[in-house]
Amino acid sequence: MKLLGGFRWELQLFDEDEVDPESELSSRETCSCLDDAGSFFDEPAGRLGDLTPLQRRELREAHALIQSVRHAHGGSPSIFALAESGSCRYELSMTWESSHVALVTQKIEAVPLSMLECVALAREPDLIPLPRWPGLPRIEHIANVHEFAPNNVVYHVAIEPWGPFPGYDSVCCAVGVVRSDVGGDGTGKACVGFARSPPEDEEEHRGWRVLPRLPRRVRMHVDGFAWVVAPSSAVEGHIDITTFMKTNIAVPHWLIPPSLVRWVTPKVFRGLLSLLTEQNKAPFRARVAADERGFYSALKRQLGQTLCRYHTPDGLKMTACR
Repeated sequence: MKLLGGFRWELQLFDEDEVDPESELSSRETCSCLDDAGSFFDEPAGRLGDLTPLQRRELREAHALIQSVRHAHGGSPSIFALAESGSCRYELSMTWESSHVALVTQKIEAVPLSMLECVALAREPDLIPLPRWPGLPRIEHIANVHEFAPNNVVYHVAIEPWGPFPGYDSVCCAVGVVRSDVGGDGTGKACVGFARSPPEDEEEHRGWRVLPRLPRRVRMHVDGFAWVVAPSSAVEGHIDITTFMKTNIAVPHWLIPPSLVRWVTPKVFRGLLSLLTEQNKAPFRARVAADERGFYSALKRQLGQTLCRYHTPDGLKMTACR
């Protein structure tokens, strides 16, 4: 199954009767969880956390989600929207599984970010600028609110009401890993992962007290969100992103006409892309360079990179060099 940049998502995970789920995984076993050339966050001393049985199950769920979304889109999705800006291209495909359940695929080619910058964007949401665009809903809040392990965290997102639509908030537990390209010379890397909301009736999840719903907001429940981030096949130094999502939406599908989605999509896409300026990237680069907990050093080793830091008149710069 081909994805962006020649990467494949083939989860050849252990069967439950083959491996004791409580046993420690050797380096070789850990690599074979995704495929023969794959690798997980398995730094010594638990810096990035060993792959737990729960995380293995989450990655199985990611594989199942991708298969179901691809099958659901089948001939043609219910909604298709396209946006372009320069060399960057965005595609949105949405199929309604039921009145309130949507299956969504997003493909973004040639995003002007490095792999490290993309991970930092996800790991350091407090640095993300949240602009207000006239006529569009505003993301009010993105936060990393709990950490089960450095590669297994909880996000909280809130969106303000927009026209007839209510405001939303969402809580998702996410796990991310690094894997290798199974084709070519095997030197390429991809960041893959899976996120989903805790069960709707849970007040406590894995020992963490689930945040209550914000006032005047509807809790958006994400049944599954899988992603693949890989070096761009079109533009060197950029990345390609593919995501697959199953989500429960509070309003029925007939309140979301395809024409509205096609109208909003280019505006949101170009607005978000315009935020990827050198000025906005600088705080993320600085936090990666500081690396107070050693997370990014471990990640660089997983990606097969060495971080080069240097100072310029505009401040600290960093680049991944081999």
